[in-house]
Amino acid sequence: MDLGASEAISAKYSTRARLFAPPLGSAPADGVRINFDQGLPDPSLFPIDELRRCLDATLAEDGDEALRYFGAGGPEEMQYGHLGLRAELARRLAERDERALDPAGVTLVNGSTDGLALVANAFLGPGDGAVIEALTYPHTRRFIAATGATVRTVPVDDDGMVVDALPQVLDELRAEGCTPKLVATIPTFHAPTGTVLPVHRRRALVDMAVEHDVMVLEDNCYYHFGYDTAPPPTLRSFDEQGVVIQSDSFSKYVAPGLRLAWVAGHPAAVEGVVRARQDFSVSALLARAIERFCRSGDFDRHIELLRARYRHKRDVTTAALREHCEPLVAFREPAGGFYFWLRVADDVDWLHARELAAADGVAVRPGDQFVDGDAGPRFVRLSPIQVPDAEIEPGIALLGRALRAARRDHARS
Repeated sequence: MDLGASEAISAKYSTRARLFAPPLGSAPADGVRINFDQGLPDPSLFPIDELRRCLDATLAEDGDEALRYFGAGGPEEMQYGHLGLRAELARRLAERDERALDPAGVTLVNGSTDGLALVANAFLGPGDGAVIEALTYPHTRRFIAATGATVRTVPVDDDGMVVDALPQVLDELRAEGCTPKLVATIPTFHAPTGTVLPVHRRRALVDMAVEHDVMVLEDNCYYHFGYDTAPPPTLRSFDEQGVVIQSDSFSKYVAPGLRLAWVAGHPAAVEGVVRARQDFSVSALLARAIERFCRSGDFDRHIELLRARYRHKRDVTTAALREHCEPLVAFREPAGGFYFWLRVADDVDWLHARELAAADGVAVRPGDQFVDGDAGPRFVRLSPIQVPDAEIEPGIALLGRALRAARRDHARS
């Protein structure tokens, strides 16, 4: 490779390209045998046979319609996506949230990260203000920062976002000359903490958004993974003014390689998302196949299977942590979702413990990857969902051994 040419070309990058590299997925490091690091669905449960049938049926029954830019829904499918799947999602969301939704209030996007980035670009720019949770999905923080907006945080406690802190932060943004426009949250089975925002905070958040004239981005991709009881109603279910725009995805529910997700809300909000995009929506073939998957009942049966299997993984992980890691970590058993959020005891050298665990082939996600500053180093996010059942307890045992060894080393130092 000609390094001189590379330098000359990269010197011509725009400010955005220089400052913001594309989002990178995290691959496990070499030598990882038991991977609690990544929040991925269990690949052994991908519905391969059902998807194959739906794809075959789509090609057999829809023919060349499935391979065009758009079908009966007209040219707007090049911006919004296949009308049939949008109508099916609108029906499902209206029934679940008890809030009317038209297909014009749904757009299909290429994975949840695409949807989050599009919402950020639809509503934010230099001079605007956004509020995120102090602990959150790092790509959301990155997408919002990339717009040039000023970003502030509110705390997260054992019940999720501390909503009462929001008005002061919004007022501070205004005092700095910014126009607050967006509040982003993961209210249900939060990543990384697993918390669930209670009903009274959900109502308060939507009411505050109306009062302060801001939009709320509800990242909802774990909503259907409640293992004990059904989660509270979504934020959108409390929204009478169209201030909530909801992001969700088939990545966690079906398979991440589909790269198929959606954004839903008031049609004017969704139009803004569509205006911000620079592609011709998603694969019409995949969208038609997933429409069949949903309408056939296969999707609902698959979610039920996942809930049962993932609940078992949650239970095995809880028992293993209590046996092998307490009292060197503290945690609350998550009521749903993919994640355990562990606080490491003060007398453990966590960096050393992580090195020891990695040497044994066990990977976890450091808490500082979810927060700016120094608030996260004593926390660990652990996801058992993609780990084979038989490997969960041995992996947690190795983590516990690393924690104990690091505690002893710390005591001697």
